[in-house]
Amino acid sequence: MFKCVNLLNYFNNLGISSNQTRANANFTGMGSSYPIEQIVSCLDKLEIEIPFIIQMDDGIIYDNFEFNNQSVIVPEGRYRRIHF
Repeated sequence: MFKCVNLLNYFNNLGISSNQTRANANFTGMGSSYPIEQIVSCLDKLEIEIPFIIQMDDGIIYDNFEFNNQSVIVPEGRYRRIHF
């Protein structure tokens, strides 16, 4: 069983772009990004048991997070694994 945690407050990176916004994204720090057009075309083919959310909106500032000495607070409990 999975418990989803809202991580939007930790987002600090823009890594998904469209053809029109490619220059704004910088997933790796070298200016690269994941093309939203390819992600959309593959979503129905994904067979992943771990639930996740992909934000796909050209107007957002950040769509993922890069770990940089921050702490992520999760609900108190016992966990065997945490997936980011």
